[in-house]
Amino acid sequence: MSRKSRIEVGLRVREARKMMSMTTTVLAKKVKISQAQISRLENGLQGFRQETLESIAKALKVNPAEFFMKSGEVVTAF
Repeated sequence: MSRKSRIEVGLRVREARKMMSMTTTVLAKKVKISQAQISRLENGLQGFRQETLESIAKALKVNPAEFFMKSGEVVTAF
């Protein structure tokens, strides 16, 4: 995955987390990874495994596909 893609996915993760009024610390505990790792993911500084992204999506109650969508696209099924 390119750095640009990692940054875009990270921004979408951050947006979803903030919509849930969740801190990086709380999300990290739910996903069972470090807060620093969440921060690096959100800032596009680190790639992620599919399992980690699925766990993040579950914790944020979103479809993992939403992290890869362009603005304005809608997921109709989970």
